[in-house]
Amino acid sequence: MAIVDRKKSKDRKWKLHKLILATRSKWFKTALCSNFVGAQCNEITIREMDPAVLDRAICWIYTQTLPHGVFENEATPYEACVNLSVAADYLLLDDLYKHSKCHLRENLHRKMIWFQKVFLASQDSKKQMGKTDIEAWFKGIQFAFKNNIKWAKAAFLEVPADAHYWMLPDGSSRLCTKPFLSSAWRC
Repeated sequence: MAIVDRKKSKDRKWKLHKLILATRSKWFKTALCSNFVGAQCNEITIREMDPAVLDRAICWIYTQTLPHGVFENEATPYEACVNLSVAADYLLLDDLYKHSKCHLRENLHRKMIWFQKVFLASQDSKKQMGKTDIEAWFKGIQFAFKNNIKWAKAAFLEVPADAHYWMLPDGSSRLCTKPFLSSAWRC
């Protein structure tokens, strides 16, 4: 059984076990155990999915865990959670979908507490905060809104609401919001 990714004109193939995929994913079960062309030729083509995200979903299917460091990149931890939840939703991996949503909400809650500590602290403490901390949050917001992922939009918007909007008038926040909000709201 092979899965082919035809994104960006590069073919990428994974050689996987049909039985494992079909027993752990409703999407793969339908694709592999029916009259679809992919089931008959033992090859499925998946378009519009980032190969790195598909790698993580496959890892989850086989091990019920994610590779170490999936959410560790400070520049895109929120985007990684949302990307993985979109892939899990597409592949009908309910447990991975729930795991990704839960992980995002936990990270957002921790970030809100961190934001409060930094923004309510002295000016010296604020200088320690890197621009990437807020940028990562806004990248996640932008991704959720561009892809119209309702639960993720709600989760991101809960952060300033839970913090009683104290962070929005701060200069550090305004510097980061300008480029992200202007591109996120374009139609």
